[in-house]
Amino acid sequence: MLLLLVFSVLSLLRSSSIRVSAAPVSPYIMVKPDKTLNSTYTVGSNYTVSIYTNYNASLGSDLYSWQFSLTFNSSMLEGLEVRNGDLITTSKHSSATFAPGTFNNTIGKLSLTMAYFYHISPPPFRTTGPGTLANVTFRVKGYGVTDIHIPEAVSDPTTFLGGYNVAKGGYYEIMDGTLEPEKLGDSYFRNTIPGDVNGDKVINVVDAASVSAHWYPGPPRGPLGYGREADINLNGIVDIVDSAIVSANWNRHAP
Repeated sequence: MLLLLVFSVLSLLRSSSIRVSAAPVSPYIMVKPDKTLNSTYTVGSNYTVSIYTNYNASLGSDLYSWQFSLTFNSSMLEGLEVRNGDLITTSKHSSATFAPGTFNNTIGKLSLTMAYFYHISPPPFRTTGPGTLANVTFRVKGYGVTDIHIPEAVSDPTTFLGGYNVAKGGYYEIMDGTLEPEKLGDSYFRNTIPGDVNGDKVINVVDAASVSAHWYPGPPRGPLGYGREADINLNGIVDIVDSAIVSANWNRHAP
């Protein structure tokens, strides 16, 4: 009976594998930290991420605008607040304008957060990075795992860095997430106890079966079949280390 249960769980979990992106290509916009594995983020606590770009003076000093959207698992996180970062601010130029965007906590989305230097005629005030576009704070609602994802689909507002450079024809996009999804970097949040793959607050045969179903010893974050939910230590592979974590915490229950 136990063997049949394991095979049933394996079949279910194989159908729900998650793809993991490689590190974003420069110049990029990414969510920092790119992963959080911390069981102290209990229900009701706050969790903050930063939206960061590595665009710097060696790449150009012509940044004048940016915008992004985020998606997240609304059963895990609830959007609370968006604060401006350190790139486009009134301390650099009085024309700086920041729009925090709008949370939809039913579907799990932050829409159209942006900042720009306002101007009536070109050229606008310009700056450079690297730096933080914005800081986004969530309230934890549940236990489990979620991506904090920067959408690249055309149906979403485009995530981009906007520049102004006369040599490049004036206004141009330094990077466009719709056309260059490889320049977007997501984050991964888990607040379950070590070894609890499915978030039911106990480590048992279901968690062991998940590790077996998604066994993938490398290279890190490779094929479509890689399942992050079974990557307990979030190192990009599912191997003997993840299995050992399950074994070491067998039958442990979360408070």
